[in-house]
Amino acid sequence: CKAKTVQRRLSELQTEFKGKIVFLGVSSVLAHEGLIQKFLAFEELLNQRPELANRVVLIQICNLSYRSETGLLARLHQLVVRINSRHANIIGKPSGPLYLITRRKYEK
Repeated sequence: CKAKTVQRRLSELQTEFKGKIVFLGVSSVLAHEGLIQKFLAFEELLNQRPELANRVVLIQICNLSYRSETGLLARLHQLVVRINSRHANIIGKPSGPLYLITRRKYEK
């Protein structure tokens, strides 16, 4: 049942991010959405306040469509790797404070 799957995933996320400040963004992968600027601003926040790397998480959901820009998506993935490699919690989960989730626009 889809509802049980959603509830299970929600429970996992609540456990994973317990005690953290979670920023959630949902956007299309288009240049005018400002995703690169958002990621760079998040990186600057972590550069200026490195102690926040263990306390904040940015989850960006990107809706892909036929108009999505593949070069932009590649750049976003590069930024995720760079930011997470600099600010990952070595002691805890090595994934880092930035999550990029892509999905087709028609998915729910």
